[in-house]
Amino acid sequence: MQMYKVKILPLAEEDIMNNTDYIAFKKKAPETALELAMGFRNTIAKLEFMPKQHELDEDEELAARQIRKCYYKNYKIYFFIDDKMGCLKI
Repeated sequence: MQMYKVKILPLAEEDIMNNTDYIAFKKKAPETALELAMGFRNTIAKLEFMPKQHELDEDEELAARQIRKCYYKNYKIYFFIDDKMGCLKI
């Protein structure tokens, strides 16, 4: 079974930070923000194994670009499998 290296792109890192910062500071729920951040990281880490089990996005343009999706709670995580590099780009 091929294992992929996961690369989280800067825009995805920024999205995670913005979401967790909003919950921690605006909603004043730092424990919930920490749980959310850990949930994102765990879900993303699991993509190393069998990422092709996740379907292409329903948006035709994204699907045409081979953009796949998975979910953590009500958040959609987009990723691309780069077979040439043996990695995923989130």
